[in-house]
Amino acid sequence: MRRLMILLAAFILVIGGAAGAQTAETRSAASTAAWREDLQSLMALIDRQHPDPYRYTPQVEFAALADDLDAGIPQFSDAQIVVRMMEIVSLLHDGHSHLFPPIQTGMEFTLYPLVFYPFSDGVYLIDAAPEYGERIGARLVQIGGTPVEDVLAQVARLVPRDNDSGGRVLLPANLATAEVLLGLGVIDDADQPDFLLELPDRSTETLNPARIAAADFLARFPQHYRLPNDADVLSRARLNERLWWTPLDDGRALYVQYNETQRLGTTLDDLEAALGTPEMARLILDLRYNPGGDIGTARAFRTLIAEDARFQQPGSLIVLTARNTFSAAVVFALWLEHDAQPVFIGEPTGGRPLMYENNRVTTLPNSGLDVYIATRARSDVEPTDTREAIEPEILIPLSAADYFEHRDPVLEAALAYMP
Repeated sequence: MRRLMILLAAFILVIGGAAGAQTAETRSAASTAAWREDLQSLMALIDRQHPDPYRYTPQVEFAALADDLDAGIPQFSDAQIVVRMMEIVSLLHDGHSHLFPPIQTGMEFTLYPLVFYPFSDGVYLIDAAPEYGERIGARLVQIGGTPVEDVLAQVARLVPRDNDSGGRVLLPANLATAEVLLGLGVIDDADQPDFLLELPDRSTETLNPARIAAADFLARFPQHYRLPNDADVLSRARLNERLWWTPLDDGRALYVQYNETQRLGTTLDDLEAALGTPEMARLILDLRYNPGGDIGTARAFRTLIAEDARFQQPGSLIVLTARNTFSAAVVFALWLEHDAQPVFIGEPTGGRPLMYENNRVTTLPNSGLDVYIATRARSDVEPTDTREAIEPEILIPLSAADYFEHRDPVLEAALAYMP
């Protein structure tokens, strides 16, 4: 038994090191067999666990990608294999199903300490390690000599998404993951990624930051998937609070930010009192930073809005949405559509109405890669609701110019809205 365990451990270690360590020159027969077993496990997992795996992509396309990967494993690096597995999972077009490198524990991934954000007018650096802090506000032009537009198109094939809006959420972390860039062929040297930036004065500079472990990246940038807190912008001043509100427009509007669909307790009683003030005529409900949670905890909040006759009048309930509005937050928005007459302003939601949920993680047997696959479809959404997202009546993408000037054009539009 001890000899068997030693042999098994050696087999796993063949592909269990840092992603990208194995190359075409070093790939052994045992490593090839191990990766092929993981690929077979991945394909079987998708077919077995996902409630409708071929709804958005025909099964033949999954098979074609898998066959190409299987044939290429002896020549591919570990990074190239992982990237192709990510692409297979992304064919589900399901934001709850993913193979996301930064959260892996069985394989070691490395990231550059830079956080980029795709705005309507380009991709900009919005956070960074202290030694690169002065570069915040610069526009990303190229990575490894590849124009950023081409890099985005390649990375977009890998990210989990219900729709294009939600697909932007995990773009920043993937842009910063060395093994993703290696696997795509965007860079050929992890220590020379060549991030070409255009600074505010229109000069350019190339950064080659030292990589850090994924765990360190997540600890340093825990909110890498959304805009950071900003005390100078009302809507981003209290993003770490589950639910909060403040009167605006001389008390005629109540701005309510709902950031996490979890238990609210007595906070909801206080909100009900705030809604009861006689001068309050409009509720501006901000769901832009709500990635979901437990929808069952939102039922009392739903009732509070549904039983208020004011919100049956167009313009009295304004709902702000964005790419981070996902999962249970989308369900809550659907409830509002059913119960009241909301006006949606902002970006399309990151989730679709007819979504999949309750993902469950499975660890591939040899690489140790963790794959999350949804296990069920929403049963309370009409099958005829085939919208890719809840589209706002007033579409207002966020520009880098507005962001760096500490403006919130979405909230400004909500306050100025007249039915």
